[in-house]
Amino acid sequence: MIPARYAHRDEQLRRHTHGENLRIYDLCGVDSARAAGLNPDQGYLYPQVHEVYQHPPFIAPPHFHEIDQFQVVIGGSGFLGRLPVRPVTIHYVNAFTPYGPIVPGPEGISYMTLRNGVDFAGAHIMPDARTKLRPVRRRHKLIDQVQIAGQNYRDCLAGPEHLSMLPTEFDGLSVDIFRLRTGMSLTGSAPHDGGGQHWLILDGTLSCERQTWSSFSCLFVRPDDPPLTVVADADGAEFAILQYARPRTADACA
Repeated sequence: MIPARYAHRDEQLRRHTHGENLRIYDLCGVDSARAAGLNPDQGYLYPQVHEVYQHPPFIAPPHFHEIDQFQVVIGGSGFLGRLPVRPVTIHYVNAFTPYGPIVPGPEGISYMTLRNGVDFAGAHIMPDARTKLRPVRRRHKLIDQVQIAGQNYRDCLAGPEHLSMLPTEFDGLSVDIFRLRTGMSLTGSAPHDGGGQHWLILDGTLSCERQTWSSFSCLFVRPDDPPLTVVADADGAEFAILQYARPRTADACA
């Protein structure tokens, strides 16, 4: 397992500023992958996480990536394509599936992007990159009914609360939300059912492997890892388990 702690005020995090209206904070990504000696052919299952702060008038144009990804809206509001998004919206898209534009609301929008492999190629902007698309299965999933219940609610839980936001699909893709009261523990599902898992803390704190993880920290679990066990700290916790699809050797055409 590769643990990844996120704290956007940590000066040690790499920040990429693309003008005053777009800031990207890297948690782990291309730079750290290359430092580990990886190249694009070895990028699969090296987790990539970053947070984006996007403010008007900047609009992220329609584009696609070469890696499956989740995006989780954690602040502000805006539109993904024609669909309104706000905290906590979870968006999944297959590799080589165009999506967007991402349009910030008046107060801006912030979201985390999570991948189970490093996106060395970066964004391919449409329509100019149309010739780079591959004849693979396209897939979008948008989950916009995730609510943060809060500590008072968690304090009243008799046991772990589980919300299946995206039931497991044919290739292992799934999204689950869990709520734990202080001191409750949870062991996740077997990660070999999919292509790895990101555990993203949405509120509260979790303990795992003698470390404490706060809101918008995340943990990556590889398919060959044992199921992960966590314990909720003093204020309890709410978190998402984002399970990626198994690797595709051949996709049906869309």
